[in-house]
Order: sequence, then C-alpha cells, then structure tokens
Amino acid sequence: MRNRGLFILAALALLSCNKQTPQGDAEGAVVMLEPIISKATSTNFEDGDRIGLGIVRSDGTVHAENACLSYSDKVFSSALKWYADGGQSCTVWAYYPYCEGGVPESFSVAADQSTGAGASDLMFAFKENVFPQGDALLTVFRHQLVQLVISIDNPGVQVGDVVVKGVIPSVKVLKAEDGSLSVAADQSAEPVDIKAETLEEGRKYRVIIAPQRRSFEISIAVEGASLLTGTSEAELLSGYTYGVGIEILPDMVKASFAGEIENWEDGGTLIGSVIDESEAEEFEGYMKYRGKSYTTAEFNGRKWMTEPMAYLPEGMTASADPASGSVWYPYSSDGTAGTALTDEESIKALGYLYSYEAVFGTAFTDENYNTFEGAQGICPKGWHVPTRAEFLEIFGYSNKGPGESGPVTDDSALFWDASVKYAHIGKSNELGFNFVQSGYVGKEKYGTLLCSASNCSVEEYYGKPAMTYLMASTANAITSNGTYQLFAGMTTFTTAAYPLGRLSLAYANYNYGLQLRCVKNL
Repeated sequence: MRNRGLFILAALALLSCNKQTPQGDAEGAVVMLEPIISKATSTNFEDGDRIGLGIVRSDGTVHAENACLSYSDKVFSSALKWYADGGQSCTVWAYYPYCEGGVPESFSVAADQSTGAGASDLMFAFKENVFPQGDALLTVFRHQLVQLVISIDNPGVQVGDVVVKGVIPSVKVLKAEDGSLSVAADQSAEPVDIKAETLEEGRKYRVIIAPQRRSFEISIAVEGASLLTGTSEAELLSGYTYGVGIEILPDMVKASFAGEIENWEDGGTLIGSVIDESEAEEFEGYMKYRGKSYTTAEFNGRKWMTEPMAYLPEGMTASADPASGSVWYPYSSDGTAGTALTDEESIKALGYLYSYEAVFGTAFTDENYNTFEGAQGICPKGWHVPTRAEFLEIFGYSNKGPGESGPVTDDSALFWDASVKYAHIGKSNELGFNFVQSGYVGKEKYGTLLCSASNCSVEEYYGKPAMTYLMASTANAITSNGTYQLFAGMTTFTTAAYPLGRLSLAYANYNYGLQLRCVKNL
C-alpha cells in the first residue's frame, strides 16, 4: 500500500447509527468495504492490500474472527457473507495490515523505511450498532503510530541518508472488552535507528515510529560527512504527524520541532486544538465516546458530561503511582494514604485523573500555557474542556484572575444556594450534575483529606475525598517558582463555613491529576 492518511470505509447508501435500523436487502449479501480517500492523502490502496475483520453480534455470537478481506477494483471483499438475521445489530472491528495469526499482540516498524514507510503503518477501526446490509459499510480507520516529517533547510548541499536514531520501534496491541483496539509503546523494546523515506530529495523525509516520550538524534549524510543533531524531549502521540525542522549551516546543523503539529487524519493542530477526531454518538440524556457511555445534561443552555471522563488517550498508560505519570488511576484513601483502583467498575465510576499536558497533548511552555482556553483536548469532536467562565455560570465564585483586583462572585449562578451563600454539591446534584468526589493527584501525592464529622454535615459524604478538582482550560499565571497555573473547579469542606461542600474555582498546577468533564460547543 502506498502512503496515505485517514481513510473511510463508505456506503453507497449510508446507514445512520443513531436510527439503529437495518437498511437494504442483506440476505446472502457479501460483506464489502469500499475505501474513500480522505483529504489527508492523495494516494489510494493497491490491489492485494489486505485487512483483518471481526464481527460480533449483539447476542455475543462471533460471526467473523480475523476474516481476510482483499482490495481489488476499489473495494475490500472476500467470500464472507452477512448473517441471516438482519434485524440484529453487531460490532465490527478491523485492522491493517492483515496477519494470518489474528490481531497481533505486538507490532514493530521497519528499521529501513527508505523504500517506503507505508508498510510500517498500523491502523484500527471499530464501530458499534451495525446491521447487515447489501451495500458497503461506513467506518473510520485510525493511524495508531507516529509519523515524523523531517524538513531540511538545505543551502544547496547534497543530502544522502537521513536516519532517526534511538527511537522505540514497537507497540503492544491492547484489546478492550468491547472489542476496540489500541496500542501502547513497548517500553521493553530496544531503541533502534530508522532510515527515513525520501519525500522530496534533499528537503523532506519521513519515518513511522511508535508513540513515545523521549528525545532522539537525527543523522544526515551531507557530502561524504555525517552531521548529527538532537531534539528536546517531546510527547509523540498516537495518530499524529510531527514536523521536525532542520537547518544546515556552513559549520553546524541544528534541529527543532516545527511550530505546527498536524493531526495525521485531517491536518488539525495539536497545540490548543484537536487531539481526537472521534465524534460522540449523542442520544437523549447520554452519549457514547471511544467505546464508553456518559450521561449528559444541560445547564444554562450548555450540554455537560455528568460523569467523569474514563478515556485513556492512545499511546498513554495509566499510572498507579502518584509520583510518576501524566494520567492516573482513580484511588481510595483511608485518610493517610491512597490506593490505586485499577478495576473497570472504579474507573467507570470515578474516571481517570489527568494532567493538563495529557489532556491537551503537548508539553507546557511559557509561550503556550495560556493558549488552551476552550480547546478540545481529548474531548469528543465538537466538545471542549470547560472554561473558567462556564464554571462560573454554575459555581458562582472564583479566585481572582489576571488583571482582576479580587475574587469574582455571581450569586445568580445555577448551583448557588442563597440560604448558605455558596454553590454546593447537594444543589448541583438536585439539578442533575452528579458530582463525583474523585479527589486529585497533587505534588506527587494523592489527596487524602476525607469528609468526616469534623468538616462536613452531610453523612453520605463521609469517607469520600473532601477536595476534588475538575479541570478547566483557562490559565491563571506562571508562579514565582516557574509552575504553570490554571483554573479548576474545586470542593471545599469546613465545619464553620462550608459544611455542605462549597463548589468554586481555584488554582491547580498543570501537572496535577484532575477529574475531566467535557462541554459541548455552542
């Protein structure tokens, strides 16, 4: 297969997943997939390219397991036919490239990609609520690895091989209970050197590698000599293209990451913008996103998630150690220490705890820390991380922000209780916010202060974290010790002033672990 970006498996007559009804006469129909080229690429599949396909019916019956579909005459097909009961839905998963042994447990890129990096491309697709049909099936295949595009400012010198040195070449393939596939970098794999494919002689090259966080070196053969340059450490996320700009000077060579980091799928920007192009499937009172369901509700005309985000960004792993990582498992506490909760039930109920860098997909700097307000981050397409203003509409109180002389109070806020003069958890829950006391990770520790009779008047909160942070996307300042500080929703319990658990906006460091809920764009 030649180089290509996101592709779509399309129907000649499309099926709407929200309607959840079968379409067309599927009796005896062969399963066919017709790829349509997206705007991210100008090439197509070649005859003979193969994908692996699985189909699991809603009753749990496996209709197909690693069926091999080949590309010919603009469609993927085989002898595989749909099942006879066209009224029963199914889940479909697929992957490229095909492996006779089934979905591989691991995948490694080629060390020599000079003749073409396409063979090192790994892509997955997943779709629920599919019905048998006579036409092709619409679903999206997503790149799982990382593409580096190296652009050389060449003052007329002759450039030979370009080699990216010391990168992790392998990923482990993970399969969730719902059948969806993802990858994580194989940290046990030995770093290797990868020879780049030439896109434009002497000026542009590319390699495909595993998602990873590390620095690496780039070797460039120039007129019989080998020039070596290094990059700073960077988080390279699954499914993204990263530009590396290299300038060759008369007596040296230097490299830097290009300002634009492009989403492999559609050319979106990573910094302060889109990380994940997955759309939520929205229904009355809930949505489905990345294989999980979340309840939703409207507050002041804005639709909010009313459950914590429980999505692990591709290429990342959750940490059970509050002293390391950028995404953490939820935890329980006895008031002195915390214990990570790694079971699916706890993750669903409490969500993961995310650092700001994990949510927005890039390292924070003095130049970009205040550019994320209203950004999508890891929220679904069309949704975003709540802003300070959106929290103020419902919480009604905030610590002062840049240029303000003092705290901001709005007693007309939705969750404000005039009888106690603050917004609180109980009032928010009466209106359907479903506040979850998940705690936080801060200063490499779990938050272990618990609700009890000494600080709380609501017995049902006893034993739960007294301080929970909800992520906001609005920046406050760079502190005197150089820490990036952003706003976050926060709970406060004190017997004298806030025994019901005040909801307000305070400050949180960019590397804290916080609960995340998303808000739909207006």
